[in-house]
Amino acid sequence: MPATWDMPDQGLDRKKLHGPELVEFAHSEANDTLSVIVELSFRPGAQPVDGAEEGIGSRPVIVHPAVQGQRDRMDELERRLRRLGAGSLLRLDAAGAFVLDATPDQLRAITLLGDVEAVRLNRTHHV
Repeated sequence: MPATWDMPDQGLDRKKLHGPELVEFAHSEANDTLSVIVELSFRPGAQPVDGAEEGIGSRPVIVHPAVQGQRDRMDELERRLRRLGAGSLLRLDAAGAFVLDATPDQLRAITLLGDVEAVRLNRTHHV
């Protein structure tokens, strides 16, 4: 089998895959799935700004000017991931990401979605 850096990238945006395991898995014909983290791309103007609104108990709440736009983009990415049949989909709004199980075909398709910034292996860390 050729090394992963020698494999053609047909139907795959390799720069979105972080880690050689993901690249190798994306090029495989495996029937199993891999748990990955899919990150929503950052859009300029979505940075938090100073300011406050009246919140519960009159506590100040930081205002994010693009919060609704971010939610809309997360909703759209979730619809696309569900259409691809991604399994065990977990939405992480605060992180702007999803955790899901993907097959190699699904992983390749995910890298071609415009609102995806990065795909990372979902690792379990032991202390």
